[in-house]
Amino acid sequence: MSTVRHTWSKNQEVASEQIGPETKRKFRSRDIASGHWILNKHRERRHTRPSTVLYTAPAIDYELVEFGKTTTQTTFFDLPIDKRNQLYRSYYELVQYVPWRGTPDKTFLSPEVQQMLNDKERHAERDSRHSLMRLEEFFKVYKKMWEDGTVATSGSSWHRDNQYSYSV
Repeated sequence: MSTVRHTWSKNQEVASEQIGPETKRKFRSRDIASGHWILNKHRERRHTRPSTVLYTAPAIDYELVEFGKTTTQTTFFDLPIDKRNQLYRSYYELVQYVPWRGTPDKTFLSPEVQQMLNDKERHAERDSRHSLMRLEEFFKVYKKMWEDGTVATSGSSWHRDNQYSYSV
């Protein structure tokens, strides 16, 4: 979601240049002296949906990993791609459709969970961009919201986007 729209405004037209005599292809470059950025702030956030979650099963169908019982995988990238996409989807839907302040971790996760995720001994993927434990904690919040009936309520943009992605 974005509250800022940016467009490149040209001060002067930049002509295309031929790459070389051996080819007729041309290229254009954006010269810093040829224009400037115009930044406009929207009154409300505009939605951009990441393509990673469009063609996945619903996030609520994800089953939590129980180490030693359901799987031996201990890292996010050891999971099959469909399970990873479901975790992505639950995280992205929370972050994109539920208002948060500061960071999503501080808004959605309890202080005890945040402390556990920052502990290097208990959380091996702490420095990774995608962590199985972290995304599963977000999934637990997503599941609780699902059970409370606050996920993708009728008429919301969240509901319309889910309808679109499931019907594609």
